[in-house]
Amino acid sequence: HPERTINPVWSPDSKWLAYSKRLVTQYHVIMAYSVDQAKSLQLTDGLSDAVSPAWDASGKYMYFLASTNYALLSGWLDMSSLEHPLKRSAYLIVLKKGEPSPFLPESDEEKVERMAEEAKKEEADKKAKTKTTLPPPPKNLVTIDIDGIGQRILTIDVPAREYNRVAAGEEGTIFISEIVQNHDEPTLHKYVLKERKLSEFLSGASTFNLAQNGTKIIYRSSGQWYVAKTSEKPVGAEPLKIASVNVKLDPRQEWK
Repeated sequence: HPERTINPVWSPDSKWLAYSKRLVTQYHVIMAYSVDQAKSLQLTDGLSDAVSPAWDASGKYMYFLASTNYALLSGWLDMSSLEHPLKRSAYLIVLKKGEPSPFLPESDEEKVERMAEEAKKEEADKKAKTKTTLPPPPKNLVTIDIDGIGQRILTIDVPAREYNRVAAGEEGTIFISEIVQNHDEPTLHKYVLKERKLSEFLSGASTFNLAQNGTKIIYRSSGQWYVAKTSEKPVGAEPLKIASVNVKLDPRQEWK
């Protein structure tokens, strides 16, 4: 198949590599390779075409796109598939058993309890500082419990459209690229879990990448490259002046 769809992505703790794998049915499944265990786990069931995995910065969730109307497009060499647009929906996997869903409703009582817990934690931290300082526990550790993982795949409340990529920004934030009919370049949307709302972030981005901490984005639009903050829409962004950039390369050194 000529289309490259593996798109590997490292987990926040660099212990896992997520990617999509093409099955003999031409459908894709989301896989996660464990560096420590030296083996791969299949996270989706293969009944839908699942692509574009992305790790949440917290390490608790994995996002991906999936389509249930992919069948007519599986035979890529058959021109009859050209008239069937491919629609995908966005999904989230709760990776660890027992981790609560990010979509659970919150009540005022829960907020008060959380504030009390935070106050206790701050008090404990103050006491801990007076004692021997220990190294902080590692953050964003990823744990994948494969048992019952199908029951922990949740639908993100966004309409099914011609999405072609999802990427994770700061914790609880994702960016979804959509192919829009009669538009030269895809439209980029932003979704925040706490707000549960999809909003247009940028119209016309042929490609993009996010900084490791998710606070900056570099994207290409109308043949120009731009860098902007992810906290707000890049209105009035100035293109990068790359015409005068000189890069010195030593091919022999590059191959070492």
